[in-house]
Amino acid sequence: MWRTGALHPRPVRSSLSLLLDVLRHGPSLYALVRWQARRQPNAPAVVWGDLHLGYGALLDRADALATRLPTRSRHGAVGVLDGDPLLTLLALLACGRLGCRVLPLSPRLGPQAVRAVQIRQGLGILLCPDALLAAYPDATPLRLDGPPATRPARRGRARAGQLGLLTSGSTGRPRVIRRPGRGPALMTLAALLNTLPLRAGMGAVLPLPLSHGHGLAFLGTCLFLGARLRLLRAPTPGQLWGALHEPGAEVVTLVPTQLHRLMSTPWPRPAGLHGVLCGSGPLDPDLACRTLAHLGPVLFNQYGTTETGPLALATPADLLAAPGSVGRVLPGVPLSVLEGAVALCTAGGLLRTGDLGHLDGQGRLWLRGRADHLIVTGGENLNPETLEARLRAWPYVQDCAVQGLPDAEYGQQLRAFVVLDDPADLARFQADCRAQLPRAHRPHEVHVVPALPRTDAGKLLRGDLERLLATPDAPVAAAERDARSPA
Repeated sequence: MWRTGALHPRPVRSSLSLLLDVLRHGPSLYALVRWQARRQPNAPAVVWGDLHLGYGALLDRADALATRLPTRSRHGAVGVLDGDPLLTLLALLACGRLGCRVLPLSPRLGPQAVRAVQIRQGLGILLCPDALLAAYPDATPLRLDGPPATRPARRGRARAGQLGLLTSGSTGRPRVIRRPGRGPALMTLAALLNTLPLRAGMGAVLPLPLSHGHGLAFLGTCLFLGARLRLLRAPTPGQLWGALHEPGAEVVTLVPTQLHRLMSTPWPRPAGLHGVLCGSGPLDPDLACRTLAHLGPVLFNQYGTTETGPLALATPADLLAAPGSVGRVLPGVPLSVLEGAVALCTAGGLLRTGDLGHLDGQGRLWLRGRADHLIVTGGENLNPETLEARLRAWPYVQDCAVQGLPDAEYGQQLRAFVVLDDPADLARFQADCRAQLPRAHRPHEVHVVPALPRTDAGKLLRGDLERLLATPDAPVAAAERDARSPA
């Protein structure tokens, strides 16, 4: 904390002031904004489009929204549809002011799934921006402006203000996170602040949804540091490059899918950029090397899960020396690898992350895919993530996914869904598979599709791949069935 300058210029006074706000408003995003607003009300806080808000103005808008929320939200649970990042941020702050439980929701879930989450989680109201009201007619409109307040906002107990989080749903129905414990969190946070290029008052770019743990974690870090945060909503590569070239842009957080799109359409290196923080998915080694070559030693890759938080961090030096690793385990994280499975030793017992991996002699962690995605074909174990990374390295392949098909002879065969620069490249793809892949790794079926189903944060929704076959108007260019003879 001292290195980042977050408590300067009066560390003792700042620490006591932060402690007071946390005691009054709980360990919440609202407490951080209130703390910054009292210290530096005119310091730039958030940029959304052409709107610029200082910390004082951000707090005023959050307080005003809190007074306009329905009375029943003050003692219950609130869902927030994340269709507009500034409105989502203000709603999270307003709910923190009231002390109610709040759950940000991705519109990608769809009305039926959102309704199911409302019922399961007992969400008394659903806040929704105007752009989404047509799909959610029973929701409460979430707007920047509204009628004047008729009564002051009153808080519940500090412990009542809880920020919930859903898993991505990439492997099944989304569920609310229940973390195993908070023992090592302070030590881990200190290690991250000491290693990452973060400092007080920095210019940060956030193109991730606030309904995702990665985006929320970066948001909280920026509020603690009093950063100037540029919010973006599903930006194109050109829009993201433009934000990185704005004066004062120093740090950006991304998922590998966004980084891949940036490096596919590279712009000149932004002069002020000194931190590219990647996470929430496997980082392809070739992509890491290309990023480091183009942007310099600014790339950091974080490994963790929504349930556990950050577990390991790869610095630029780690990625240069071992680009396929996720770096070293963070201090305070009780991680171990048991029979090839990554697990945490917690007070409640052994918690498996679902990832396969190993630790090398230098203490770096290497992942080999998900245990629940393992494909066994002809007695050989195959991790689809490894094969997908290899296929994506071919210059004409934009994206791809591999799944297992039941097979009487081999147990499972492979089906590939590929997004190509040109559907005519299918014959080239099939030829390269025969020439460059071992027999067990060659797809038995190949389907060309316009896009793969992914979450807002870029995670592949493997459970939705079958829908690509069932959609009548999906432009499936061709499928190959290449009979495989025994090796």
